[in-house]
Amino acid sequence: MSMVALGCGMGIALKVVVANSSVKDRVQYLKDIGDIAPFDLVICCLNQSREKTLVKAFFEAIK
Repeated sequence: MSMVALGCGMGIALKVVVANSSVKDRVQYLKDIGDIAPFDLVICCLNQSREKTLVKAFFEAIK
């Protein structure tokens, strides 16, 4: 959201993410763009964060 608000491109975000963003007033919605083709989504974190309870649970859930 922040990079989009700075004008560094575009992004796909859930409405709830936009609604709770501190930069929600600085982004625009595209209308009538049609279907979005399937794409790969990459999840990453710092190695030292992998053992944190929430991060560990998240990675277990997506296996």
